[in-house]
Amino acid sequence: MYRRLQLAIGLLSASLLAFQIVLLQVFSFVQWHHFAYMIISVALLGFGASGTLLAIAKRWFTHRHAVVLPVATLIAGASMPVVLACTQLPFARFDSYLLLTDFRHAASLFATYLLLSIPFLSGATAIGLSFTVLTNRVGGLYFANLVGSGLGGLLGFALLNTAPPEPLTGAVGTIAICGSLLIARRRLELWIISAACLAITLFLAFYPPELTPSQYKDLSAARMLPGVETVATRPGAQGIIHVLRSPALRYAPGLSLTYRGTVPASDALFVNGNSLGSIPAHTDSSDVPSYTTATLPYEIGAATRTLVLGSGSGQHVAHALNNGAREIVAIEPHSGVHAILSGVLAQNSDSLLLRPEVTPIAIEPRTYLAGDTSHYDLVLLPTVGSFGGSAGLSAVQEQYTLTVDAFETMWHRLKPDGMLAVTVWMDYPYRNPLRVLATLAESLLRVGILRPADNIAAIRSWGTTTFVVQRSRIR
Repeated sequence: MYRRLQLAIGLLSASLLAFQIVLLQVFSFVQWHHFAYMIISVALLGFGASGTLLAIAKRWFTHRHAVVLPVATLIAGASMPVVLACTQLPFARFDSYLLLTDFRHAASLFATYLLLSIPFLSGATAIGLSFTVLTNRVGGLYFANLVGSGLGGLLGFALLNTAPPEPLTGAVGTIAICGSLLIARRRLELWIISAACLAITLFLAFYPPELTPSQYKDLSAARMLPGVETVATRPGAQGIIHVLRSPALRYAPGLSLTYRGTVPASDALFVNGNSLGSIPAHTDSSDVPSYTTATLPYEIGAATRTLVLGSGSGQHVAHALNNGAREIVAIEPHSGVHAILSGVLAQNSDSLLLRPEVTPIAIEPRTYLAGDTSHYDLVLLPTVGSFGGSAGLSAVQEQYTLTVDAFETMWHRLKPDGMLAVTVWMDYPYRNPLRVLATLAESLLRVGILRPADNIAAIRSWGTTTFVVQRSRIR
């Protein structure tokens, strides 16, 4: 019996950790990535509440541990897909942007907290009760708990790379239910309840609830466009990728008002509901980028060898190719973006990443810069901010390529006449452009440029500003 209990604790621990990781992906998609902290606090709430419950009713639980252990484990597994489905119902669905203006959303957030704490409360109760009852053999149980938790973490990330998060709660819940069956007594009613819970869990795994992202997500707005259709989706631990197509999706950030041509429709790429830009359909046919501020570095000097940090949907790569780049290193931290652009969307993107001039690398930009010894004519950074400005939750988004240390590292990767370029969406009142300019100036002072204005050029349109820093003095 002890060995079966040890295995059950291991399965339950793996299930709880995998469930927590799946929830991180769920709330990154329906809200924003900042809600990772919320999931951690929900898990801590459930574990803390279980400790309080066991302390208050220790005698009651220990006298009935033979029944409580399998039942609590069963509830933990069966409730995982159920509580996720409940959080997508109107009474529990909240929008973080409306928490301070509509108290109904605050009540919905509270309901979500209570619902999501149920699996952690029941699972932690089973684990804590096993430690309480078998104090003389707690070392083996604790070992099973730690090993199961570690394997559950690996399992959660592995599952997210194979399927969307919606059905995964049912899959990881089944693991806990299997653990409860190992320690269930031979009582008919308990086996019937277990079979019913397993059936519900498997049903929700095959027919999961649809996740509803915040109405303020880019994906939600794009889905309201006329004639929109989903071209491709790809799950991944780094974020769920959606590619949408609509005749109304025409991407031209900061396009000059003097442009008289037609902006072509293009597919739009989203990661966890946030726009990553449009996919260039034909890299040599559109002159739209030449009428944006992003063309400034190509007017200043040659960019034969270009480094694109955060290549995203490939817009910067296509623009560099159109302006004579012969060697482009495209860095994108989300490996799934490169995979989908060079795979099922290769034909749609004019095989952009398959061209011999382009070397796609899936790695964090700062990590690549730390180990790179090459020198470039041009280093391109991803566009900063968003149309209309960014505030609130978007203001706390980490951007590790926009620090003084990062700019200093990029400076040492430039050739004698090399350039660093970054485009910023205008916000009102001005924040992003001023922050970027101040950071660039501070970086130049740190590398010994006493007059930063001699090495910085900028151009502004109605919607964007592009800054260019040249290693030599701009003439």
